[in-house]
Amino acid sequence: MTIVIVGLIFVTEKLVILYTNDIAEVTYPRPATWINPNFPPELGGLPSLKYLLSVERQKAYREGYPLLLLDAGNFSAPGRYGEPPHMMLKMFGELNYDVVNIGVYDLPWVPYLPDSPTFISANIEGYNKPYVILKKDGITIGVIGVVTQYLAPALAWEYATKIKVYNPIESVSRVVAHIRDSVDVLIVLSSLGFDNDVKLVEQVRGIDILVGGYEGRGLHEPLEDSLSHTIIVRTYGELSEVGKLVIYFDEDHNIMGYDGTTLTLFREAYPGAE
Repeated sequence: MTIVIVGLIFVTEKLVILYTNDIAEVTYPRPATWINPNFPPELGGLPSLKYLLSVERQKAYREGYPLLLLDAGNFSAPGRYGEPPHMMLKMFGELNYDVVNIGVYDLPWVPYLPDSPTFISANIEGYNKPYVILKKDGITIGVIGVVTQYLAPALAWEYATKIKVYNPIESVSRVVAHIRDSVDVLIVLSSLGFDNDVKLVEQVRGIDILVGGYEGRGLHEPLEDSLSHTIIVRTYGELSEVGKLVIYFDEDHNIMGYDGTTLTLFREAYPGAE
C-alpha cells in the first residue's frame, strides 16, 4: 500500500479522470485565434489528443493508478442531419473511451450508436442505458448520463418534436437512489448547461462529480458547489483542451481530496503524428 500526504490528509489511492465535452466533430488542427489573433498558437486536434492520452496512460501504468476517460456529449456537429457522425463513433472506439454521454446534438443518432454500454443517457425515451458501473483497480465507479429537455433551439423541428426527453432532475434522482450505495464514486455526465448543472447537484444529493457541457462555458479548475460539495468540471469544447481531475481516496475508498486543471492541446506541447 502506498500512502501519500495531500495537504495534511493521508490518502492511499487515486483515480485520474480525463474528460472532453462538446467536441462537435472539430478534430482537425487549427490556429487558436481567440488566444492571439495576430500570432495564434496551433492546436493539434485529434493527433494531439492521441499523444496526450498515450502519455497519460503510460504514466498511469508506471505509477500504478487507474485512469478513466469520459465525454459529456455533443460530439456531433450542430446542424448535422442525414448521415450520422461515423468518424466520432470510430474515434471513441479507437481511443478506448470508457463512457460517453448522449448530448442534445447527438440525439438524432441514437439509433446508430454501437450496442455497447459506452453510450449512456438516463432520460431519453426508449433508451435503456441510463448508467454504467465500472471497476478500476478495486474502485467502483457509477456514471450516469443526462441531456437537456429543451430541444427546439438546438435541433431541427422534425427532430425536436419526435424525440421524447424526460425531466433530467427526476431521472437522475431515480438512478442515484438506485446505485448510490453500490459505488464508491458517482459521476454524472451532463449536457444541461452550467446553470442547470448547479440546480441538478443541489437538488439531487449524492453526486460526487459532474462533468458538464452544452453551452460552451469551460472551467480551468474544478468548482466545488457550496451546498452539495459536488465537484463540477468542464472544458471549453471543440477539442481545444482536455480536462484532468485527480481524486484521492483513503483505504476505504472515501474521497479525501482532489485537484484538477485543463490541458490545452497545443501542437507544440502534444506533437502527435498526423
